[in-house]
Amino acid sequence: MVPERTLLLVDSDQCYRDAVRTAFEQYGYTVKCARGGVQALELLESREGAAVQMTILALELGDIDGGATAVRIHAFRSDIRVFIMSEFVDEVMVDDGLGGPPIEFLRKPPSPADLVVSVGRILAGGVC
Repeated sequence: MVPERTLLLVDSDQCYRDAVRTAFEQYGYTVKCARGGVQALELLESREGAAVQMTILALELGDIDGGATAVRIHAFRSDIRVFIMSEFVDEVMVDDGLGGPPIEFLRKPPSPADLVVSVGRILAGGVC
């Protein structure tokens, strides 16, 4: 039996969220979506958020930026892998000092298919 793979996608662009959600669902992922950092944090703190294994964040959000959101996520859910997408960075990993997995960065916008491959590697414990 394949373990359930649940991720939270946080991006202010509805069209991009829809395309990425569709790509992940085609590969058997359960995808929760939020349009900003506040909504993402609320979802993760709810019962529904308990199943989330990984969060994919846009760096630029309409409310709290992706970096601040990632640090807040690790403050109360250090088990979640955090993946931040930005047009302004190359692929890097950053330790937020909170004891969780490193925050991983990927240049945006990856194609939905490339993002599925990267997330699969991260959840499997490999390097993106």
